[in-house]
Amino acid sequence: MRRLTVDANEDGVISAVHGGVEAMTGWTEAELVGQNIDTLVPLKYRERHQIALDTYVSTGRKKAMGSWVAVECLRKDGSTLPIMLVVTERDGLLQGLMEER
Repeated sequence: MRRLTVDANEDGVISAVHGGVEAMTGWTEAELVGQNIDTLVPLKYRERHQIALDTYVSTGRKKAMGSWVAVECLRKDGSTLPIMLVVTERDGLLQGLMEER
């Protein structure tokens, strides 16, 4: 099973990627760092994702944090990859752990 971790700030900007990022997504770490997390979010989920991020930033409400959810990851070639995702907060960063389903 492939797994990777993505760290992002409250603005959704990726600060670090750990694990098999290129094997899972087709993106290199250098291509992702500095980009918005939406780079990995399929278009059909982006509005919901942005609402959740905005709610977290404005209220501190962590509705989905700490729970595994089945979603899709957008790969560099435009295809999607079914993943399990859990988001946590660590040292002021949002950390998403993704496992291939």
